Amino acid sequence: EILTSRYPDGATWNATGVYFSTEYKPAKPLVLNLGVRWNQVRSETDYRSNPFTEAFGVQKLKNNAFTYGLGGVYRFNRSTSMRMNLSSAFRAPNIDDLGKVFDSEPGSVVIPNPNLKPELAQTIEIGIRKRFDRSFMIDAAMYYSTLNDALIRRNTVLNGQSQLLYRGELSQLQSIQNAASAEVAGIEWSAYGHLSRKLSYRILGTYTSGKEIDDSGRSNSLRHAPPFFSNVQLRYVNGSFQFIAESEYNAKASAENLPISEQSKAYMYALDLNGNPYSPSWHAVHLRLRQQWKRWQCSLAIENIFDRRYRPFASAISAPGRQLVIAFQTIR
Repeated sequence: EILTSRYPDGATWNATGVYFSTEYKPAKPLVLNLGVRWNQVRSETDYRSNPFTEAFGVQKLKNNAFTYGLGGVYRFNRSTSMRMNLSSAFRAPNIDDLGKVFDSEPGSVVIPNPNLKPELAQTIEIGIRKRFDRSFMIDAAMYYSTLNDALIRRNTVLNGQSQLLYRGELSQLQSIQNAASAEVAGIEWSAYGHLSRKLSYRILGTYTSGKEIDDSGRSNSLRHAPPFFSNVQLRYVNGSFQFIAESEYNAKASAENLPISEQSKAYMYALDLNGNPYSPSWHAVHLRLRQQWKRWQCSLAIENIFDRRYRPFASAISAPGRQLVIAFQTIR
């Protein structure tokens, strides 16, 4: 068996950018912002050190992109404002996209694709902020993004072969390809308030819906679009002493709503009654104390206080159980 590195021995990656931004106030309640950026990314990858990829030789790529951001804030009065943003983004393939060789799952092996193009995204966001009085404020926003030439893993062929013997197992060849587009829409909201001069709260929530459309027109859930998530904090502050109680909640992602690429990864997820992988909902509570004495600060935290076993969505890593964290630090 030949042991090989996951990445090529010879690879360079350089990025250059030039940007310009400005702010304009055509009227007292309106502020406009404009930013533009020119980007260039160059990479050179030497595949010859790996017997599985030496046929690619040395490959050079140069990608250019022009991106922008246009936004504005309109203040109806001192307590209410609305914002809107239009923006574009670009991500050039990095060395991980271009050069890695690894077995992503039993029976599959990923090989390089030196012909990748950048991913391009467009986003629009609309938000509003309202302060009802000195003790309560809400903020909410909706957004929609499109992604073109998205990088996804697909079956491929090398030297006329769709499979090869990799580390003792006959494996399907795959590579990262510009083979999809994607759409992401979501809403996020927050509420802040004071119950008294020393006691305050914060509530955050976000819901994201994403779908990926491959080059055959097939649609499925986007891999990195998590289920509904919320965070609630209750904070007590008395001089240099702080006490924070925090609660986090993540909703369930059922088997049918998992991305196709995740449905074969039973080792990463729980199994439902039908034996299909899914991501269960989870809830965790944390307590934190902080006390400051002149130039010293002591922090104490009890995280995951109810010792719940859970995994953040698509992370493949279980969160720590109940733990005590104590820290001392000096303040300049």
